Amino acid sequence: MNNALRNLLRCKGVIDRSPYLMIGAALLAVKFLTDWSVSRLVFGRSWSPAEYVAPGSSVALLVSGVGERAFCLTMLLIALPFIFAGVSLTAMRLRSVGLSAGWTLLFFVPGINFLLFAILSCTPSRREIPAAAPAVVAGETAAPPLPHDGIAPILDYSSDGVEREPWFDRILPLDPGAARTVAILLPVPVAIISSYVSIQCFSTYGWGVFVGMPFAIGMMSSALYAARAQRGMRGCIGIACLSLTAYGATLLLIAFEGAGCLIMAAPLAYPVTILGAVVGASMAGVRPTRLADARRVVLLMLCFLPLFTGAERLTRPQAPIYSVTTSVDIDAPPSRVWANVIGFREISPPTDWIFRTGVAYPIRARITGRGEGAMRYCIFSTGPFVEPIRVWDEPNLLKFDVTSNPPPMKEWSPWNNVHPPHLENFLVSQGGQFRLIELPGGRTRLEGTTWYQHHMWPAAYWRLWSDFIIHRIHLRVLNHVKMLSEGSTDRREFSVTPF
Repeated sequence: MNNALRNLLRCKGVIDRSPYLMIGAALLAVKFLTDWSVSRLVFGRSWSPAEYVAPGSSVALLVSGVGERAFCLTMLLIALPFIFAGVSLTAMRLRSVGLSAGWTLLFFVPGINFLLFAILSCTPSRREIPAAAPAVVAGETAAPPLPHDGIAPILDYSSDGVEREPWFDRILPLDPGAARTVAILLPVPVAIISSYVSIQCFSTYGWGVFVGMPFAIGMMSSALYAARAQRGMRGCIGIACLSLTAYGATLLLIAFEGAGCLIMAAPLAYPVTILGAVVGASMAGVRPTRLADARRVVLLMLCFLPLFTGAERLTRPQAPIYSVTTSVDIDAPPSRVWANVIGFREISPPTDWIFRTGVAYPIRARITGRGEGAMRYCIFSTGPFVEPIRVWDEPNLLKFDVTSNPPPMKEWSPWNNVHPPHLENFLVSQGGQFRLIELPGGRTRLEGTTWYQHHMWPAAYWRLWSDFIIHRIHLRVLNHVKMLSEGSTDRREFSVTPF
């Protein structure tokens, strides 16, 4: 242990599983106690471990008031020695299992860093595993089954006294074609179980679902594919992508999710899966025979992912409030535009591709009453937004709250009643406004703004989608108001770029 601590300070050498686990757990405990004490005693505020599991809220604090910045910068300074120790510890352990210390970058990726810690805590060091002479089978380099604990093989004995491999090893074939099939399909039920626990039990759409899960699928598929023979990096990546596709198709077929959410998650999920496959293939490249590691990886994923998503549920930070503003210029005075803002007739069927994927779109609007306290109803394809008027400054500003939100989309699915939890209260409009700015020549600039929250992480990634969708919703309404105000009889949607 003393030698491990000296190497930790110098960021050199290697470290075995037991001291790595003990030092890492001790550092996490000390950091939490330090953070909690400073937060409570110095700043007089509560401290949540949410930033350890799903960071992001402190970034917003840095651009807030002076008090918030002082708190956040203090916590960052406290974290620096722990970050150094964590990076050093991870690099030592990676070298110990035969991987490049460059994978230390994963230490900074939420959802993957805890997964990496669990894997490195269970994977034996290189010197714990005796070398095995490779055998050539079907044109690929293979080796005898890896011992269960790196020292002596574990064998089953049937009633006739015949030695047999453990059942898990027997389902991993040596034939390349069969190995591909098993590597693609076996991670799917593990991921489905973890998804069910995360979404149905914890109602969490966070780092565990959108980062940890794809990374785990990539690692599992590449570890299984390379369990009995060395496989090329390209082959491992291809198998991982096919396994993720099979996982998505299964979610669709069992009516667990719709196609819309899967399509939006794909640009994030596939790169993370490829990253997981590269890590798994790198491990396989060190030791050709990876039966024991394949068992460890699958078991870890089955146990770790639900635990991580449960921790996300307990430590989930408050969702930030975002705003989106879109504008169009109209060849009509503000007085004429105002009449079409407070309420408008039915808009023609959408031509924008995003609304053809099931995303909710506005149809018409009506208002009851006049002035502050009036009630505006914006009818969408999935139901009405209820919008009590807060500011009525005719013809300059109409500002309203939103007290009722319809589902943000109707999921594509071969089944009729697919209603995943993210359709309820995961994308919530808090309020909006229309601002009319008089321009020279009797023209008007009409700005539409929406304030909203979404409860999906990584927040920055999902904000790209939500901002894009809200811009398209704004354009559909603003272009319709433009058409009505200019007296056009052309009922097609205009194509105006938001700015």
